[in-house]
Amino acid sequence: MKFIHTSDWHLGQSFYNFNKEKEHRAFFNQLEEIVSQERPDALLVSGDIFHIAVPSSQAQRLFVEGVLQIQRGCPSMKIIITAGNHDSFSLLESHRDLWKTANVTIVGYPEYAHDGDEVLAKKLITEITDEIGNLKGYIITVPYIRPSRYYIFSQLIKKVSESNHNNLPIVVMAHLNINGSTKFGQDNLIGGIDGIDYTEFGDEYDYLALGHIHTPQFIKGTNNKARYSGTPIQTSFDEQFPHSVSLVELEKHHEPPCVTEIEIKNPNKYITFPKEPKTFDEIEKNLKYFDEETEGFLRLNVLVENSLPIDAETRIYEILKEKRLKLCQILTHIPNMDKENDSMNFDVQKFKESNPLEIAKLFYKNKYGSEMPIELQKLFDDVQHEINEEA
Repeated sequence: MKFIHTSDWHLGQSFYNFNKEKEHRAFFNQLEEIVSQERPDALLVSGDIFHIAVPSSQAQRLFVEGVLQIQRGCPSMKIIITAGNHDSFSLLESHRDLWKTANVTIVGYPEYAHDGDEVLAKKLITEITDEIGNLKGYIITVPYIRPSRYYIFSQLIKKVSESNHNNLPIVVMAHLNINGSTKFGQDNLIGGIDGIDYTEFGDEYDYLALGHIHTPQFIKGTNNKARYSGTPIQTSFDEQFPHSVSLVELEKHHEPPCVTEIEIKNPNKYITFPKEPKTFDEIEKNLKYFDEETEGFLRLNVLVENSLPIDAETRIYEILKEKRLKLCQILTHIPNMDKENDSMNFDVQKFKESNPLEIAKLFYKNKYGSEMPIELQKLFDDVQHEINEEA
């Protein structure tokens, strides 16, 4: 059995208010070419199709057009899509029957027997066959579920194993956090999911197709049987690693998988400049020499003694108007700032006892490394007095 493993598309992500549709369409073009060349039996998408649970109509249209485009690359290929923690389970399920006509299986949520504990296996087990109907393997399709429901993995693996008389490959799809996995460059996009040890899955599966963690990686201790494919599209400045999909080949049950990473090229660059913080004047001077053809997103790394120039963004935008870079963020760094004495670290009770001006002064010092100017303190105090009088 041969399949492509991918996850965490995050369609509809607004990156500092910039649209990323161009990147996703470039990904769909490449994935269509990959499946056309490799002719896999299946494409597995392990959750987080969308970036938010209520995606825009534009993001939903992109999803439909993208999946149909990929399917045209290999019409005989089975596409299996499961929901992640970012997805709306009901939204993905809403056109489940319609998608079946395009050889696409979508699983938004599991269904349970009347007692509420035993999962109904029919919906979550997909048989993969060749073009003439010969069975080639099994895909256990589990979407994102609460940790209290993790027991269904062992239920389903046991059920498939008991009927697997021909020693065909068993693949499990899951969207969760495996303890010990590497989350390099991944920020709060992932949301909180309690971890699980890979040992909880037993050893009767042949490949665990994981989603949720953006860094592509095998899980240590599994003999390359468990893998995060990672996101094919960069979702933050700090995800500075090659993005890819995984091509997986399995001969039979209990034989190791053969996995090949296929890199996805991104038309946009994610640039943090400079790598080490420099003064605003230095950055402004050097930014003028950036290649005009470099396209992408820009984050500036600025070393500040007191505060940024009041017209800092205007000056940067003036330089960039002749270039294809979009300014997203200006990171400020305060030299010799004592992190241990960070005055913003105080408990709730102290916060309740502090007046707004005290909190503002603490925030200013934490942000800029110096005391709030007297003029700004007076202005803040005057505004606070006016608010109190109106109240």
